[in-house]
Amino acid sequence: EVLDTTRLGRYLLLEVGEVLDTDEGIHELLSTLADLDAQVERALAGEEEAWLDELRQSWQDTVMPWWANHLYYNFYEPTAWSRDDVEAMLLGHDAQMSARVGHPFRFRLAANLEQHQLRVVLRALPLLARDVEQTATAHVWACEIGVHDGPNVAVAFRDTTLYVAVGPRGWPNEGPKRRIMEALGVAPPPSRYEYGRATV
Repeated sequence: EVLDTTRLGRYLLLEVGEVLDTDEGIHELLSTLADLDAQVERALAGEEEAWLDELRQSWQDTVMPWWANHLYYNFYEPTAWSRDDVEAMLLGHDAQMSARVGHPFRFRLAANLEQHQLRVVLRALPLLARDVEQTATAHVWACEIGVHDGPNVAVAFRDTTLYVAVGPRGWPNEGPKRRIMEALGVAPPPSRYEYGRATV
């Protein structure tokens, strides 16, 4: 679909952030482009079915979360975000969650969210969406995102909606996913502790 709607040229344009690395890393990247180009050409000619199958299966878990959750939100920050701006950014996550749970899913902003709180939501959104996506279950149809003054992320589940309230500290790397699982009644994975050579 992308190829059908894209005007193709001879060159591949890489964003600055994608090639910002040591000289050694850049040379290593450039050295792989010729092989990758040849592989893409073979795929377009129908000769790389195994590779295409692998890409189809891993696309949502490898490329999409990084692209949608990080690069999209980091180009610039306007002085004030509008509710429409933020709701537009939720659409990609809606589609990804719908594919995961097997029915229409919607991320939505809480009705009482004030404009100055939208920045808090935006900063938390990449990690918030990742944790919700990784704990998705079929009985969840929506996730309402709000902001509160408490120190921790607050999570509740009622009817078919997951309610998530982000604190002023944003979305920590650890903790929220377990709270989401507890709210959904999903058993968290067993903890793993290593003591010398023994694992518990």
